[in-house]
Amino acid sequence: SQITDEGIKNLCSQGLDHLTQLLNFGLNLSGCLKLTDEGMNTLWDKTLQNLKHLSLNFSECQGITDKGVINLGLKAFKGLIELESLDLSFSECRHVTDKGMHILFSESLSSLVKLQSLCLDFNWQSNMLNKEISFICSQWLMYLTELNILNLNFSKCLQISDEGISRLCLQGLSFLKQLVSLDISFSLCTQVTDKGLVTLCSEGLRHLKELKSLKLNFCFCFAITDKGIGVLCSKGLKHLTHLAFLDLDFSDCDKITEKGFGTLFSQGVSH
Repeated sequence: SQITDEGIKNLCSQGLDHLTQLLNFGLNLSGCLKLTDEGMNTLWDKTLQNLKHLSLNFSECQGITDKGVINLGLKAFKGLIELESLDLSFSECRHVTDKGMHILFSESLSSLVKLQSLCLDFNWQSNMLNKEISFICSQWLMYLTELNILNLNFSKCLQISDEGISRLCLQGLSFLKQLVSLDISFSLCTQVTDKGLVTLCSEGLRHLKELKSLKLNFCFCFAITDKGIGVLCSKGLKHLTHLAFLDLDFSDCDKITEKGFGTLFSQGVSH
C-alpha cells in the first residue's frame, strides 16, 4: 500500500474529528509499509471516546515500533472506557517488542474492563514469548469479567512452548468462566507438545462450562501425538456440555495416527 503518515494525518484531521457520534470504527492498514510511528501518533482523535466497537489492523506495518504502539495506547485506549469489542492485530510487526507490549497492556488497555469480545492477532510475532503471554494475562485478561468471546492467534510464534499455554490457562482462561466462544491458534508453534494440550484441557477448558463455540488450531505442531488427542477428549471436550460448534485443526501433526483420530470421534465428538 502507498498510504503514508501524511495520509493518516489527513484522514484524522478532515474526517474522524467530525464523527462525534461514532460507535463502530474499523481501520485496516495491513501492509502499509510507509506507515511509521509518526503516523500512528496522529491516528487518534478525542471525539472517538464514545466507541463501543473498534478494529485496528497493523499487520506487516514494518515501520511501526514500540514508540508508535505506546503512543497509540496512551492516546486512544485509555479514554475508551465504554468499549465492548476490540479487534487488534500486530501480525508480523517485527519492530514491536516486549517493551511496547508491556506498556500497551498494563497502562493503556487495562481501562477496558467492559469488553465483551476480544480478538488479538500476534501471528508471526517473533517477540511473542511465554513471559509475554503471562504478562498479558496477569495484567489484563484475567480481569475482563464481562468477556464472552475470545480469539487469540499465536500462529508461527516460534518461541511459544507448553509453558506459554500453561500461563495462558492458569493466569487467563481459568478466570474467564463466562466465555461462550473461544478461538485459539498455536499453528506452527513447534515447541508445543502433548503436555501443552493436556494443560489446556485440565487447567483451561474444564473451567469454561458455558462454552458454546470452540475452535482450536494446532496444525504443524509436530510433537502432538495420540496421547494428546486422548486427553483432549477425556479431560476437555467431554465436559463441554453446552458446545454447539467445534472446529479442530491438527493437520500435518504427523505423530497423530488413525488411532488418535478414532479416539477423537468415539470419545470426544460423539459426546
